[in-house]
Amino acid sequence: MSDDWVACPHCGERIKRDAKSCKHCGSDDRTGWSEDTYMDGIDLPEAGDYVEGLEREGFRKPPAKGAGRTVQAIVSGALILIFALWLLRNFL
Repeated sequence: MSDDWVACPHCGERIKRDAKSCKHCGSDDRTGWSEDTYMDGIDLPEAGDYVEGLEREGFRKPPAKGAGRTVQAIVSGALILIFALWLLRNFL
């Protein structure tokens, strides 16, 4: 590493030696290069809040696990039955 560059004490990103803050994690002299500034101001929802937010906005709830397989099995069975009836009709 060049003498002009150092690693951020918090995240390890390469920054200039005289940098006032880290562009990657936001740590700076005022906060003591701490984790307290990491992603400040980003209000991300919790996992459960995300699904509830989608429902509030009118989006459908994601299907339950395995629901697609049930529909696929029913459709496959129906197609096999139709094919079998077609064979019986044409060859009897």
